[in-house]
Amino acid sequence: MEDAVMNHGVILAGLVSAALTAAAAQAGPDYYAVSGVSADKLLNVRMAPDADAPIISAFHHDAAPIEIVRVENGWGLFPAGEFSGWVDMSFLTPVSAPKVADTPLPEGMSCVGTEPFWVAVITSEGVTFSHQNWGDSRSHRLDSAVSSPDEDRITYIVFESGSAAISPGQCYDGMSDAEFGWRGDFVLGREDDSPRLRGCCKLSAPIVDGDPPGYARAG
Repeated sequence: MEDAVMNHGVILAGLVSAALTAAAAQAGPDYYAVSGVSADKLLNVRMAPDADAPIISAFHHDAAPIEIVRVENGWGLFPAGEFSGWVDMSFLTPVSAPKVADTPLPEGMSCVGTEPFWVAVITSEGVTFSHQNWGDSRSHRLDSAVSSPDEDRITYIVFESGSAAISPGQCYDGMSDAEFGWRGDFVLGREDDSPRLRGCCKLSAPIVDGDPPGYARAG
């Protein structure tokens, strides 16, 4: 176990400078719950930070946790699927999202990359990869997750047959219009020439599926 951590630490060293650059740009996303919305209403998600902007989705009255990447003029931006949405911050209250081990990373966060397309879901139990060239998902036990003590908030992960550095910072996946608040650099293997993947990470937003009838709207 100790040797595995040391080996992965050596491989991750080549990713640290990129992670530091990303982390310097942002302190990282914050997490919120919908509040002040009655059970018979939905909280609107808008295309832009403006009360007159088109409505593109919604949250239920008790939706949480919602990952807010940045705030502009009282509106919070969050990534959701293939787009980013804006929500009125006056209807949100801060909450503590469940974390991966003792780190700033939200439990169940997902990282995505392109060329080739891949997805990694990170939990306290492990990392599950889906890759367009594999044809199936592969789960790997989480061996360790340690965050840097400095303000850069980089989290170093060692998992079965791989490692990663996750850092806060503005990120675009090149495939969608979504703006992410985390960057992820992964190494798939234990050797210096092991494959590397770079992508953007988020906690999926608990938005309403479709446009359910019978609800009034807020925001």
